[in-house]
Amino acid sequence: MRSVYVIPVILLLLIPAIVLMPGADAAEGGLSLYEVNPYGEDEGISIHNYSNARINLSGYSITDNPTGSSEGRITFSQDLYIAPGETVTVCKTAVSGSAFQGRHTTYCNGSDGVTVTNNFALNNSGDDVYLFRGQTVIDGFCYGNITISDRTVWTGNPFKMTNNWFAIRIVLGNDASCWHSTKVGLTDNFFDPELKMDAMVTPFVFPDDRGVPIYRALEDAHDTVYLAIYILSSPNLIALLCELEKRGVDVTVMLERYPLGDYKPIQDSSMLKTLADAGGEILFIGDSGDRFSYHHAKYCVIDGEKVIITSENWTKANMNDDNLSGTKAANGNRGWGAIVESKDYARFMTDVFMNDSDRSYGDVFAFEEIVVNAKAKRLTYTSPSGEYSSTSYPAKITPMLSPDSSWDGTLYYMDNAKERIYSQQQDVASNFLNRDYESPLSTMAKKAWSGLDTRLIIGDPSSASDIDTINATFGVKAAEMSNPYVHNKGVICDDTVIVTSVNWTDNSFKNNRETMVAIHSKEVSDYYADVFLLDFERNYKYSGLNVWFEEIKDTYSSDETITVTVGVEQSGSFTYTWILDSETKVTDSPRTVLTASEGGHTLRVTVSDGGNNTGYAEAYFTVKGNSILPDIDLGSMEKYKQYIVPIIVILIALIVAAIKISRGGR
Repeated sequence: MRSVYVIPVILLLLIPAIVLMPGADAAEGGLSLYEVNPYGEDEGISIHNYSNARINLSGYSITDNPTGSSEGRITFSQDLYIAPGETVTVCKTAVSGSAFQGRHTTYCNGSDGVTVTNNFALNNSGDDVYLFRGQTVIDGFCYGNITISDRTVWTGNPFKMTNNWFAIRIVLGNDASCWHSTKVGLTDNFFDPELKMDAMVTPFVFPDDRGVPIYRALEDAHDTVYLAIYILSSPNLIALLCELEKRGVDVTVMLERYPLGDYKPIQDSSMLKTLADAGGEILFIGDSGDRFSYHHAKYCVIDGEKVIITSENWTKANMNDDNLSGTKAANGNRGWGAIVESKDYARFMTDVFMNDSDRSYGDVFAFEEIVVNAKAKRLTYTSPSGEYSSTSYPAKITPMLSPDSSWDGTLYYMDNAKERIYSQQQDVASNFLNRDYESPLSTMAKKAWSGLDTRLIIGDPSSASDIDTINATFGVKAAEMSNPYVHNKGVICDDTVIVTSVNWTDNSFKNNRETMVAIHSKEVSDYYADVFLLDFERNYKYSGLNVWFEEIKDTYSSDETITVTVGVEQSGSFTYTWILDSETKVTDSPRTVLTASEGGHTLRVTVSDGGNNTGYAEAYFTVKGNSILPDIDLGSMEKYKQYIVPIIVILIALIVAAIKISRGGR
C-alpha cells in the first residue's frame, strides 16, 4: 500500500509552486496604479481597470502614506464607475493646455465626488504612492529616493523617474521593471520579445549595393510613400520622389529640423522646393521643448506593404549619385539596410509616422513655414544601371524604437546570445567604457568572459587607447575601421540581426526618435555576418591577451567545491591574479579552487605574460545554503494567504484519507 502515500507527498512538494503561480496577485483582477506624474501644476495619478467588469471607485483611495493618514489623500465619495480596460486620471486642479490631463477621463478636486486634499503632493525627488481598497493597500509605486519596505507591495529598488516625464505601467507586477518613463506624444511601444511578425527580408549594405535596393523599392510605389529621415540630400533620390508625385503617388517626407545641432536647416532648400512644387508634403520636426532630442530615424513605408530601414542617411554619396552607371564602387559609408515586406510591420511603422508627424504636439512644421523665398532646382531622375542582384529570405521580425524599446531590446538579445555577438558602431559613448555601467558594451563583456565569440568594430573611437581598453579589460575583440567610413550601428546576436539607426549613446537609446528592427533569420544574420567578418579581419590588430571563463557556474551550494578555469586564446606562460570580492590570489595555473560564503560574489581575473600584454575577465556567482525546498520569500507570502489556506486544508484532508485507507488495507 506504499503507493497510497505518493499523492499527498507529491502535493506537499508542490505547495511552493502552487502558491507562487502567476496570477495569484489579487491586484491582477482589478484596479491598479497606471501612471504617476510628479511634475508641474498638472501632477496627478492615473488608475486602470485590468478586469473584465466595471469597477465602482467608491471605497477606493490613493495616498502617499502607507497608513493612509497624515499625508495627502485622493478619495471617491460617490458611485463612479470605470469600465474594463479604461484609464482614469485624477489631478488636484485642471490646467489649461496640460499635456498630461485630458488623454483619459480626468477628474479634479470637487468633481463627481472626487476629493484631492490640499496636502496631496508628489515630491519631484522621490515619493511613494499607494492604492487602497477600504483600509487595505492593494497596489504601490515608489520612485526617486524613496523605497517601499513592504515586499507585498514593492520589491527591489525604486523606479528611476526621468525629469519632467511621467511613469507608466507596462506590465502588472510590483517592481521597477514593470514601469517605464514616457511623455505625451511618444508612442509607448514597449519591448515585447514575443511580438514577431512574418516578413520577407531583402538585406543590403552600403556602399557595396550603391543604394540600388532603395531605388528599386521606390520605383515600384503606386499609392503612398512616407519617408522619415535625419538627412535627405541625394538629388537623384529627390528627383525620384518628384517623379512619383507626378504619377499620382502621395509622398510625405519628415526631416529633422536641426540636424547635427545646427540651429538652421541644413537640408537643401532648393531641392526640397522642387519636391514641394511637384505636390510632395514636406515636414520638419524639432523645436525647443519637443518630444525628441533628435529625429534620427531612417525609414520609409511604401504602399502600406513594405518598409525600408537603414543605418544611413540618404545622401549623395550613400545613394551613389555620381556613379549611377555602376561602373565602380560607391563612395558612401559602411552601413546596413533592409527591405522588409510585411503589412503588419508597414502598419506599425505607419502608425509611428502618423504619431510623430502630428502637428498638434507643437514640434512639427510645414516646409512653407520654415523655408521662404526658396527657388526650385531642376532635377532629373536617372535609374541606376549596372549589375545588381539581391536575395530575399522569409523571416520573423520584431519592431523596436527609441526611446520606447531599443535599450531593452538590444540588451535582451545580447543577454540571450549563446554563440556570437558582432557589432559595428560609428562610435561608443565614453560612459559605456566603464565596465560597471550597464550598457551594450558591458553586456558584450559578460558574454565574452563566458566564452562567446564577441567582436566589435568602431569607426571613430575617441582615442586609440579605447580599442586597447575594450580588448584588454572587456575581453571583447575590438577593431578600428576607417575605410569605408563606419556609420553603421548594427548588432548580430546568434541568428538574430538588428538593423538600426541607434548609436551607442544614452541619448540615442533614450531620448531620440530612432528605428530598429530585429530580424530573426539565420540566412539574413549570416549575410551581414559575412560582411562584418571581412571588415573585421582587415582591421583587427590587437596583440594583447583574450581571456574568458571556461569553467564556472552561476550557482554553487555551500558544501560544493568552487573550481574555476579560464582560457587564453594566445599561447605562452602566464600569471593569473584572482580577485574574489576583495581577496587576492596569484597562481601560475589557469585553474584554481575558491572558498566563498553564502551570497553573491564577483570574481575578477587578470592574466599577464610578464611583459606588457594582459587580459581580463569577470564573472558573478551565488553560493546558496543546502535545502531540499526551493527558496521562498516568506515576506511576500501574505498576499497569497487566501490561496494557501484552502490548499493546506485540502492537503491535510488527503493525507488523513490516505492514512485511513492505508490502515484499512492491512
